[in-house]
Amino acid sequence: MSKVNKPLTISENNDMGMVKIASIAAPIKQTFKTRLSKDGEQFVTNATFDFTDVTVEQLQQLALKTLVINAQAVYRASGNVPQHDIIKVADMLARERSGGGRVMSVEKLAGNISKMSAEDKARMLALLSA
Repeated sequence: MSKVNKPLTISENNDMGMVKIASIAAPIKQTFKTRLSKDGEQFVTNATFDFTDVTVEQLQQLALKTLVINAQAVYRASGNVPQHDIIKVADMLARERSGGGRVMSVEKLAGNISKMSAEDKARMLALLSA
């Protein structure tokens, strides 16, 4: 993914009262792969994303889709789904940059250990005992 360190430039409100982004930066180029079916051939697309005329609110709605999926992954991995949660987006971004930091429930960990070979269990115990 392209990293752009230019500041966000905001223009005046549009006729619907939404803040319009005049410029995030130059269009962002991204290469990604797509399969038309689960086991099908993989196709490469070189796309350019142009954020012209996008509002801050629209970007937030787009980001929310990814944030919800990430939060659900954290809940599944921890084995705990809260009824209410406050998610700091900056913390979620830090988690993504660090490569995860997911918490596994004791039950899930025990299930994973039960599938390990005797040799792997011995190595794990040696590492934990050190």
